[in-house]
Amino acid sequence: MSFADAFQTYINNPEICKKITLYNDDTVIIIKDMFPKSLRHYLVIPKSPAVTHAHPLKVFNDNVKLYDILEDYVQLTKQYITDDLVKFGLLEDDPETIKQFKQTFIQCGVHSIPSLNNLHIHVMTRDFNSPRLKHKKHFNSFNTRFFVDFEDLNPIGENNNTEYSDSNSENLPDTEYSSGSDDSRTEISNYKFEMNPKKLHDLVKSTPLKCCYCGQSFGNSFSQLKKHLTVEFAKKFDTSKDITCNGMT
Repeated sequence: MSFADAFQTYINNPEICKKITLYNDDTVIIIKDMFPKSLRHYLVIPKSPAVTHAHPLKVFNDNVKLYDILEDYVQLTKQYITDDLVKFGLLEDDPETIKQFKQTFIQCGVHSIPSLNNLHIHVMTRDFNSPRLKHKKHFNSFNTRFFVDFEDLNPIGENNNTEYSDSNSENLPDTEYSSGSDDSRTEISNYKFEMNPKKLHDLVKSTPLKCCYCGQSFGNSFSQLKKHLTVEFAKKFDTSKDITCNGMT
């Protein structure tokens, strides 16, 4: 089985990933990302054969029940993150502080072109202070419209117009996939979700690097961005504590 099918192995036999498993039931398995790009980076992996190979941008179309079910697990995963940060002294054990942290410093969503074949939802802190974050593509894959927020996938949410674009034409094709990305993160088309692989890869490659804390631009200088993120991280967290990503060495 190829690396792209690694999560299928976890679905079939959760015992083999017990060390990184946070939660497991008949519906999902929630694990620590083995290559975390932030202080805490977890994955919600649905088990159902009916959805596991569905495209993440289409799987919730007209399926409110599925979205609602997985939203509960996403919220649970957020709680795992804040509980762990409180445990390690990295987050104040205060209800309002925790609520604000969840709302402003945890992002949840999917990649428009997933690197692994099984459906998975990223739930992660927005610091990107990780030795596993090694190049521009890593950063931009989570900080451009290549990354689609989970709430934007809600089939009845105000942000979801269920339109797509996988055409190279500037005209909207009369097909099932007839929209692209809006410009809330980057301007690649006039439509909501972009699905054209070339446009998406170009987006990750060409979008200037921008700090996720303050918005400062670093152009193509990943090394300068990394240094800046380290400074911003130290303002946000007590670096005298254990800041190992996912608590993994």
